[in-house]
Amino acid sequence: MDFLHRASAKVVGIAQERTIDTIINGKNEGWKMEVDMPKTTKQAFIQIPSATFIEMSRYKAERHGIQVIVREES
Repeated sequence: MDFLHRASAKVVGIAQERTIDTIINGKNEGWKMEVDMPKTTKQAFIQIPSATFIEMSRYKAERHGIQVIVREES
C-alpha cells in the first residue's frame, strides 16, 4: 500500500510541476481476466489494486485543485 501512496503522490506532484489541471485515468473493465500469461503470474497480476491507485490519485489531486477523470477505454 505504501507503494501506491508514493506512486499516486508522484503522479500528482508531476501534474503540479507542469501546471496540469486534469489527470485522465483509463480503465478497462475485465482487462485483467483477459490477459494471456501463466497461471501463477496472472494470479499475482490480478491482485494489483488499480482501482485503489486511481482513488488515491483522485483524493490527492483534488486537494490541489486538479480534476481527475476516469474513462472507460474498451
